[in-house]
Amino acid sequence: MLRGCSGDDDTYLPSAVFEEEYKRTRPYGTGMDVVSVRDLLTSAACESGDMTLDEASNHDGAVAGETWRSSGLLISIPIRYLNKLGVTDTGSEIRYRYIPAQVSGTEYKVIETQNNPNGSITYLNRHGIRIVFEQTGELGHFDFMQLLTGLVTALALLKVSTTIVELLMLSVLPQKLLYQKAKFEDTEDFSDIRDKMASQKKKRVGPKEESGPTSPVPTV
Repeated sequence: MLRGCSGDDDTYLPSAVFEEEYKRTRPYGTGMDVVSVRDLLTSAACESGDMTLDEASNHDGAVAGETWRSSGLLISIPIRYLNKLGVTDTGSEIRYRYIPAQVSGTEYKVIETQNNPNGSITYLNRHGIRIVFEQTGELGHFDFMQLLTGLVTALALLKVSTTIVELLMLSVLPQKLLYQKAKFEDTEDFSDIRDKMASQKKKRVGPKEESGPTSPVPTV
């Protein structure tokens, strides 16, 4: 988790570096990223080095002596992934950064209504910390099979769209006869052309002379 709502990798909060040492030494009994409210407020303090819920609130409309514990606050936490791999790169470790930042000039509260048995209504005005996460960055790697699948799918969709357009053009639209003439061109029967070519070849060669056995010349 980065400190001071900056994207600078040199501003890590030492108590919230979620690596194996952190997960092993924390008594939370989970392998997930766990952070205390104190560390979260420290990381989200953009204007000061540390921040507590008992500090004076500066949200729009704050009254004198009102603290963050009373007014509530809003913290935005983008999660920036750094996992863009090349074609030949391999790796299963997912790298990411938390970049908390307090949204200046805001408060957070929820008003709830509670119906009492005597018919009266009790309004509960709750104030607290609202945390909003947003995922950004790069996560994934190049896959040739996925590219090939996408190309094949695109070609198939293109062929389907072409077939639908031709069907509408030749069978449905009012000018379908004109479209048919423009699309198709009538040609001669190629069998007749082949017959003409064979006939012309025979005329050029001429009939073959018949030859038979010759009689021997009598001797005197």
